[in-house]
Amino acid sequence: MQSWIWAIPQPEGGKPCAHYSHGKVRIEAYEIKEDAPLTVTRPDDIILNIGRRSLKRLDGYRCLPNVIRTPLLDEPLSGIVSRFAGADVQYLPATVEARDGVTTRYRLARPLVHLPCLDPDRSDVSWVVPGESVAMARHIEFRPGCLGDRHFVRDSYTHFTVVSEALKDALLETRDPGLFFIEPENYYPIPF
Repeated sequence: MQSWIWAIPQPEGGKPCAHYSHGKVRIEAYEIKEDAPLTVTRPDDIILNIGRRSLKRLDGYRCLPNVIRTPLLDEPLSGIVSRFAGADVQYLPATVEARDGVTTRYRLARPLVHLPCLDPDRSDVSWVVPGESVAMARHIEFRPGCLGDRHFVRDSYTHFTVVSEALKDALLETRDPGLFFIEPENYYPIPF
C-alpha cells in the first residue's frame, strides 16, 4: 500500500495558509507533534492566523492549509478521517483569526500513532538527533508497507502526517482545494 505525505498545497492562486500564533496560545505547535496526550478544552487554547485574508475567503476550504504539519479540518472532512483512522486520531479545537474576525469551525486532526515511516538507508537526510529526528533532507523514501493496517499516522523521524492511499483517495473525492498529498520520493529538498 502506497503511503502519502499530507502536505501544504503550492501557493498558486493565493490559497490561504494558517500560521501558528505563538505567544497567544496555551498549546504550542511542537506539543501537537509529540505523542503524549493533550488536553485541549477551548478553541482559544490553539490559535492560528491567516493574516490579511477575510473569513469569506475560507468559505471554499474544508481543509485549511497550515504550516504545522497537522491537518486543520472542518466537520465533514474530520468524519472521513475518523472513518479510516478510528481511535488513531485526536481532534483539537482551534481558533482561526482573519482580518475581519475569527472562526472555530476547524479543528486539528492530530495523529496519535507515531511510526518510523522514513527509510534512513534509502533517504539522504541530515539528523538533528542521529537515528531519531531529521533536520533536513535532499531525498526521502518511506519503508514499503510502513503503515501496516493503519491509515493516519505521524512519521516519527520527520513528523509528517502520513496517510494511506485509501484515505487520500476518499479525501480527494471531496475536491477540496486545501488538500494536497505528495509521495515522499517527490517531496522537494526543503528544510523540515
